[in-house]
Amino acid sequence: MTIVSAKLKDIRAGNIKRLSMKEAKAAVSKMSKKQLAAFRREDEEYEASFLNIKKFRRGSVLGRPKKDFPKEKINIRFDHDVACALRSLGRGWSTRVNDAMRKVLVRSGAL
Repeated sequence: MTIVSAKLKDIRAGNIKRLSMKEAKAAVSKMSKKQLAAFRREDEEYEASFLNIKKFRRGSVLGRPKKDFPKEKINIRFDHDVACALRSLGRGWSTRVNDAMRKVLVRSGAL
């Protein structure tokens, strides 16, 4: 477990008390140079992880890459019996309809 994940776990569990500015200054003044340097490294690591989380939430890291030609939603009307038969094929029926339409359009020379 990294220092950052340990801090986050402590914060979620409510084990970390918020300090007033006066208390924080008093605590820092009691630290040795080595402790202070370690504290600064931890703080920088925590800040870096927080920035990564913000970047992750913005969507710059999440999701699939954008397609050049994404599928387009259209409305099409089928006879009731045709629509029932298509739905009875199960999940992915609209993809199969798309593939069938593509074959017809290629055969006719429209694509």
